[in-house]
Amino acid sequence: MAGVEMVSYDAREHWVNAWHERDPKATSWYQERPSTSLDLIVGVSQPVDAVVDVGAGASFLADHLLVLGYHDVTLVDIAEAPLAVVRNRLHGAVEFVVADATTWSTNRQFKVWHDRAVFHFLHTAEDRAAYVATAAAAVPVGGHVIIGAFGTNGPTMCSGLPVRQYDGASLAAEFDPSFTLIKSVVTTHVTPNMVDQRFVFAVLQRR
Repeated sequence: MAGVEMVSYDAREHWVNAWHERDPKATSWYQERPSTSLDLIVGVSQPVDAVVDVGAGASFLADHLLVLGYHDVTLVDIAEAPLAVVRNRLHGAVEFVVADATTWSTNRQFKVWHDRAVFHFLHTAEDRAAYVATAAAAVPVGGHVIIGAFGTNGPTMCSGLPVRQYDGASLAAEFDPSFTLIKSVVTTHVTPNMVDQRFVFAVLQRR
């Protein structure tokens, strides 16, 4: 795993400001169809299963899951603004939670926990451990966590913040012993500005 020095910032304040009056389609992380995420989710679940998308932002993942027949979808983000965009777009067809994934407490369980690009912003061991504990509490034995993070050849900065880089093994190590690595996939995301970004996705099963 390649990384950067620990940084200190108010995560909620940063992302609230980052989303202020921002066009979601102009963000570097915008995807019209999040194909890798969809393929990995469909590969470990059925439409009747509960799915949570952590750090959902204004992603179109939920839209595509609904088309595929999924109906128990929850979106979690630290900022309200992007969730409001999705709420207006989908007319309340999914559940919305404004929360920080490192401190979120839920009495629900989800067959699939999906996160594309939250985990790589967590620089302290304490924050990463808190995130893993939240996921472990929310995913039943046999369920799956799907984590997308910048790969070892990926960006070192995103949205003005430094990020940590991972490969499949180093992502799995962060989630051990609660989860077992099933597989990892390396992909390239092309931003709206036509910049290539290397990602790694890890599919982990709850022990």
